[in-house]
Amino acid sequence: MFNARFDFSLPIKPRLKLETGIKENIQILSDYELPSFNYRKIVTAAHATLSFTSTRFQVNAGVRAESAIINSSEFREKNTLSILPNLTAKFNLSNTSSIKLSYRKSLKRPHVYELNPNSNFIDPYTTQQGNPLLNPVTNHDLSLDYSILINNNFISIGTFYSLSSEVIENMSILNKSLLFETSTQNLGNISQYGLKLFGSLKPYKSIIFNPFIKIFYIQTQVNQLAKANSITNQSLLALESGLSMTVLFKYDIALSLLYKYNSANAKIQNKYFDDVLYFMSLDKTFFGNLKFGLTTAIPLKRKFTYQGIESANSNFNVHSEDNIKMSAFPLWFKIKYSFASGKKVNRIKRSSDFNENRIKKGF
Repeated sequence: MFNARFDFSLPIKPRLKLETGIKENIQILSDYELPSFNYRKIVTAAHATLSFTSTRFQVNAGVRAESAIINSSEFREKNTLSILPNLTAKFNLSNTSSIKLSYRKSLKRPHVYELNPNSNFIDPYTTQQGNPLLNPVTNHDLSLDYSILINNNFISIGTFYSLSSEVIENMSILNKSLLFETSTQNLGNISQYGLKLFGSLKPYKSIIFNPFIKIFYIQTQVNQLAKANSITNQSLLALESGLSMTVLFKYDIALSLLYKYNSANAKIQNKYFDDVLYFMSLDKTFFGNLKFGLTTAIPLKRKFTYQGIESANSNFNVHSEDNIKMSAFPLWFKIKYSFASGKKVNRIKRSSDFNENRIKKGF
């Protein structure tokens, strides 16, 4: 793989700036176990973004053009051109509140394991192979957010819509020998829309927590290949949530919590799920730069599912879990020592033409 990139920035006026550049990506794939397989991809991209900022209004508008040339032993040369626009507009309603609209179109190209057509035996009942004929996934993302700063508390609430076309997923079928054949295919489209909320809250000077919640509806639309293999459309309500929290005590003692829970998420053929995950830590700092800590994860839970898959077809159902066997009360001991030495160098101070003073979410 070879990558080269050149970027150029030009301040046109005090409030107007142009950023442009080009990028070259070359990827060559082969497999010693399958000498007939060879794959070469050359992607040339050019981008330009125009930024304008004023006291109350900020906007970034840009476009990216990608030319892809793909050669493979499986097909004749393919040459495609993709135009990928993006836009972000933010309006400050006051000194403490703002509204932002953003849109982005992007491509996600298949990686090496998805392209290799060589068959691999996953277990005695399953074979898996990639597909060099895969098309890239096209993503459209649209969102509208309202943010407000109240004292030391930041809250953002918004709505969003996303559409993914030519979604890449492993498709499993049961052959006549009652063995599973899994291949990577473009299987259809997935749309999501819903609400999201995140923030950084400080109800008391020694307590800080960063919540995140996302509730959305998922709809899948299968293509002809998926229909021919008895895969049907799916729709479900999904939830993503998280929380990071820190409580500061006297004598440089800190208690922290990290929590994450996602409900089942559907793709074209499969549903993916995992268990609730949370960590609790207690840290004590000595002399300003020496820290001792103790961390535990999901205590009293003997089994943790970090990845699960459910799949259904006209002639089979699959429920698979990848689990970690846990001890009753897992513990990690941490020791951290920080120091700095050497001559202090004063950095060059530069003014920034565009600053978005928005507190990021905790995760």
